[in-house]
Amino acid sequence: MSRGHQSNRHDVAKLQHFVAVANACKARRGSKTIRSSLTIGTVDGEEKWEGDFGDEEDNRALVTEFRKFISESDDAFFPRICGVLERRVEDQEVLRRTRTNRDSWLKVVKGNGEFMGGIKGLPGDKNVLNVWINGVVFHNDAELQAFYLSFDPAVLDFFHLELTGILLKGLAIVNAQRHIIEDVLDRNLVNDRADGIASFPGRSAHS
Repeated sequence: MSRGHQSNRHDVAKLQHFVAVANACKARRGSKTIRSSLTIGTVDGEEKWEGDFGDEEDNRALVTEFRKFISESDDAFFPRICGVLERRVEDQEVLRRTRTNRDSWLKVVKGNGEFMGGIKGLPGDKNVLNVWINGVVFHNDAELQAFYLSFDPAVLDFFHLELTGILLKGLAIVNAQRHIIEDVLDRNLVNDRADGIASFPGRSAHS
């Protein structure tokens, strides 16, 4: 666990919680309707583009579940779950696949930077998910909300192109990790060792 997070769940329950949240994401309509497409063309000599990102309300509902994987205050926090597997499972194939998924996850949730890299004056963390979740969906950050509302329609399309791309890639990684955890639980691979130090290079077991 991270220093700022305390949980009453034991490790098996944390793994089960991750699976439950992953299944809740899968059950959301947005997981089936979300798209990440931007068509650019020319009409009467003027450049036009049209975004197709699925239904915005469905996407917002999906994010209410997805955010648990990036929230350090939730036991489904993706890096924490990887740490649980690292210290409680000895199967090397499980650990190899988990490390691969964790590395991919950390890259994906940061975004590719193509959108935010071209925007000046972004308050706080330069992260599309942060702006969308805390500035738009939950209105936790008035500065991020104002920043989002300042976008003109063209910029907004590029923002949602990156956002939906992150969600689609992130959901694919979550689904892959869900299958790994279900296999671990089905085969009873969680050992009885006390919490130890995870062997992810450069990261503690409680990250």
